[in-house]
Amino acid sequence: MPGYLDLVFEALQKASGREDVQQAGLTAQYVALYLPKPDSFDISLAITVELEKTGRRSNPMLYVRKASALGQKYSYSQLRTPSDVAASEVVRKEALAAVEQVVDLTPDADSPPGKLLKQLFDPGREKSRATENDLEIFRIEEERTKSTEFSDLIYRE
Repeated sequence: MPGYLDLVFEALQKASGREDVQQAGLTAQYVALYLPKPDSFDISLAITVELEKTGRRSNPMLYVRKASALGQKYSYSQLRTPSDVAASEVVRKEALAAVEQVVDLTPDADSPPGKLLKQLFDPGREKSRATENDLEIFRIEEERTKSTEFSDLIYRE
């Protein structure tokens, strides 16, 4: 784990009740998403676990980033081990649960977390940066399978 992220991870494990440590954890969770894969999602998810222990569960951005990390993990696994359908399904369900958490915490689809979910899910439709597409793999899967689980939640349809 890179130095800064390692320090924050350690601080979360030792002093997770401190507000400044929790804020640093949320920042580190985000920063980790921009590391090379698989470190990006592995580290972000490890930080997420620690943040979930701290009572940060009411912060929708925690779950937007968790969904993003899981989207990265799902996409990565599809490229590396496409035949491991069971493992991929577990990750997909975890990502869906994270999106559900965002929706539960922010019922307004046009709230900042709601807008970010849409941008990550369908950058073309939302006219956002094409590289910010951690959830797009699930939209592509929906087109292939005719499922609408993610889009129904994200667009509140």
